[in-house]
Amino acid sequence: GSSQGRRIHFSRYCGYCWEQMRMQQRKYSWVPIEKGIKYYKEILVFLFFTALTAIVTYPLILDFSGSIYGGAGDPFGTIWSFWWQKYSRTQSLSVYFTPLLGAPYGAPKSVQYLLQNYVVQGLSYFFGEVVIYNLLIFISFPLTAFFTYLLANYLVKNRLASIFAGIAFAFSPFNLAHSLAHLIYVQWVPLYIYSLLRMNERRTLLSAFLCALSYSLVFLFNFYFGFFMLILTFIFMVYAFSYSHSTEKPARIDLQSVKIWVSFFLLSFALTAPFIYSTVRVSSKNATPMARSLGDLFVYSARLWEYIVPPVYNPVLGRFVQSFVNAHLHGSNTIEQTLYLGAIPLALAFYAILKIARRNKLANAGNNLRFAFPFLIIAGIACVVLSLPPYMSLGPLKIYFPSFFLYDIAPMFRVYARFGIIVMLSVAILASMGLAFLLGLLSGRKQKILVFSLVSIVLALEFSNMPPFRTTKLASPPAYKWLASRDGDPIVAEYPFVRSDQAIQYEYALHQRIHQKRLANGAEIGTYAETVRSSMVDISNPSTCDMLNHLGVKYVVFHKQKYRENFGESPRVTTTGLKLVKDFGGDVVYEVKSSKPKVLLYYGDNFYSADYWQNGSTWNWMSNNGELILENRTKQKIEVDIYSEYIVSIGKERDLEVYANGRRKKILRGLAVKPKALRLKDIKLKPGKNTIKLITSQDPEPLSATFNNHDSREVSLGFRSFEVSVLGNGDD
Repeated sequence: GSSQGRRIHFSRYCGYCWEQMRMQQRKYSWVPIEKGIKYYKEILVFLFFTALTAIVTYPLILDFSGSIYGGAGDPFGTIWSFWWQKYSRTQSLSVYFTPLLGAPYGAPKSVQYLLQNYVVQGLSYFFGEVVIYNLLIFISFPLTAFFTYLLANYLVKNRLASIFAGIAFAFSPFNLAHSLAHLIYVQWVPLYIYSLLRMNERRTLLSAFLCALSYSLVFLFNFYFGFFMLILTFIFMVYAFSYSHSTEKPARIDLQSVKIWVSFFLLSFALTAPFIYSTVRVSSKNATPMARSLGDLFVYSARLWEYIVPPVYNPVLGRFVQSFVNAHLHGSNTIEQTLYLGAIPLALAFYAILKIARRNKLANAGNNLRFAFPFLIIAGIACVVLSLPPYMSLGPLKIYFPSFFLYDIAPMFRVYARFGIIVMLSVAILASMGLAFLLGLLSGRKQKILVFSLVSIVLALEFSNMPPFRTTKLASPPAYKWLASRDGDPIVAEYPFVRSDQAIQYEYALHQRIHQKRLANGAEIGTYAETVRSSMVDISNPSTCDMLNHLGVKYVVFHKQKYRENFGESPRVTTTGLKLVKDFGGDVVYEVKSSKPKVLLYYGDNFYSADYWQNGSTWNWMSNNGELILENRTKQKIEVDIYSEYIVSIGKERDLEVYANGRRKKILRGLAVKPKALRLKDIKLKPGKNTIKLITSQDPEPLSATFNNHDSREVSLGFRSFEVSVLGNGDD
């Protein structure tokens, strides 16, 4: 025939051969061609998310060992804990107690993320603590995006729309903000919800095991999300039961579903119990309970406007909202209150809801989507409500929200704003449905890719945190290199001498990796070492040097720059008992030269930790009926004078009665906010501990009532640091 006919005949023959090859592949291969292509595309999707992570976290990829994603604060403390785990292993020490902090007493170390410890210990054989931290931060983004992609694709069966869901959730303002300050392991949340839907669909023992395994990953890596997912699971169970009864005629109890749910809970308990038991058994001997106050729930809960106000770090939108956000933080911080859902995801989510509501799109959708669509809306709304404060007042009427009742069950959780991550996931999946509907209106592949690209670019602009780039170089100040060169095992005290949960202390711990000297800083809150710390925070008080000498502190590192940056003014350093050794500009090193103290003063019951003020002064806050502990370290009775430069009353006038050795020593009437001095003369102290009782009968008031802030501490009186003078030979 003609040449055209021969070409047609040849093409048909090639098609026949290709079909025969496909049939043979299906017959003899374990993995069909279609499956191979599918897995190949999933790998490409994961690599795409990884490349996107490298861009978002740039320039982290160029310096994994010398810089970190994020900045000062919790990341420094986390890096220290990674270093401590390796150090304790090599020195045959318990990982749950460190002698390097709170010296000479040491400090218990609680465990927040159970499974993280095992991962870090394994990685520490190959990498340093900084690389491990960066690896865990870096890999969380592509994993989060990929698991969200799997969840979305399971429902909408559209690859481009599912990729968009992965981008929207993994690189959401919530995740970007928290990744700058925490290792939160959000990647297991979409994996768990994906497993939950699969278990509900298949109802097999294997699906129950995989769902229990994914929940165990959520719980063991992050207690917060484990608690939140447990609440969401009960919401899911109620929804699934209601859904099945609304679709079955007549309604009946599905025994197979009951068996699967019982199996899920038993398997979840079996997978998590060994980790919980081993940790509680060891750490409960040292760690203090972490019950939070109800006031913390008001501070770290969400406000509805936070879901629609762009993040302050956005280079374009942030400048328009920064002043508003900073003025309405209700005592929290921009990390916890960054809950922005995004205009693009919200628009696409509402488009999906309207499309389905008007045209009944679910009638022709798969069973998975028909089941999951209402649940995603219910879950999103429920988690918004769960994230709100314990109650709101409307005149005399109080409207209570779930966090008020959940506090009685689990008082250790305070940041209910983190329920916003589930709200974001619900919106991201609903947005993928909307994008799938939108792409379905287009016929050409190029058109679909173009629309997907445009929507993703706009999303990147409103979610972006670049510039500036969010990495921090980990440089070692000269003072720490000098300390590293000192021989022996001296104890070091660093000033400002802050609590162990403050960002400055995390920086001290970070640099301890360099000098490896014991720190008097870092005492665990609620321990005796913390009581001692609160009595020696005022570097201008001569009694502080006596306390430092008592603890065996040899060097004091005084950070002038940190005082200026955090407290506005650097206090005067006492010249009694301290000798200047090295001046590094912003950091000054002193050597403790005071004599052994005769009397030590501690702040006992009903005293809060000391606060630094902007003018460089130090205040100690007391609720009703506080105690001062005076320890006479001599073997004979002595007399002392006790002096506080200022004493103020909070909120109202108060009377103060002072008792020494069970006898009333002094009474001050009509104390008000205007400060007065307090001097106690000729106080007789027997050898050992002596108690000075400070009695106030009027009820305490929250500090916020006086200083117009969100400090929920109930306070009666505030004192400037007490000074003790020993009478007799003129010793101070």
